[in-house]
Amino acid sequence: MRAFIQKNESNHCANINFAIALDGFNKMGWEIIPFQSLDELSEFTKEDVFVGFVEETKNVFKMLNVVYDDVNCYPSELEKYLGRKIWKDTYLNFVKNNQFGYFIKPSIQNKLFTGKLINRIGDLVSIGHPKHDFEIYCSEPVTFISEARCFVRYGKILDFRRYKGSWKASFDLNVVEECISNYSGNLNGFAIDFGVTNNNQTLLVEVNEGYSLGAYGLFSVDYAKLLSARWFQLMNLDDPCNY
Repeated sequence: MRAFIQKNESNHCANINFAIALDGFNKMGWEIIPFQSLDELSEFTKEDVFVGFVEETKNVFKMLNVVYDDVNCYPSELEKYLGRKIWKDTYLNFVKNNQFGYFIKPSIQNKLFTGKLINRIGDLVSIGHPKHDFEIYCSEPVTFISEARCFVRYGKILDFRRYKGSWKASFDLNVVEECISNYSGNLNGFAIDFGVTNNNQTLLVEVNEGYSLGAYGLFSVDYAKLLSARWFQLMNLDDPCNY
């Protein structure tokens, strides 16, 4: 079994998540094949796991003739856990109508910019003024004092890791478990983020696709197994790590 791990120009893993994946697959005895560009993938097959940036991964899907649709990060069956109104718009329409006071982020998986609260026209500077319009999510703002990621593999929670905010904040784990049990996305591997608000509510932040998520401190073997579970599901093959 082989894992292709994307490296940078210095011949190191291109980011910390790739390094964690490398460690995990290596501990499971997989052959590790580093690469820098997709031109080096002449021997790559569906039976191999690809660990790379989102855009490169989607190009591999095309190369393998795998049909893929982005995962809905705000699925309708989980709306009651959001605690805020979220809707889709276009960037240019948002700017045109001066819809300030809302949080926005790109709706596509390979994020064009980091989501942010837009209170004035100056807050749009870091996003820029694209020649082509694109779809965004708009959200009523909430104040999260802490955020954490829940990793799920084959329907079972692997771990719950805080990645932002106060370590003293207490998450309602009953809400977390109930939300995950109500998710009907049928993903063999994914992550789902939660936040604790300033009025002590535990709310869903978003659902994250399993082939392209940050490890956020998850043990390397667990991380590699999660990536494997989602990858082979997308390839419509049996997962060799399904144990």
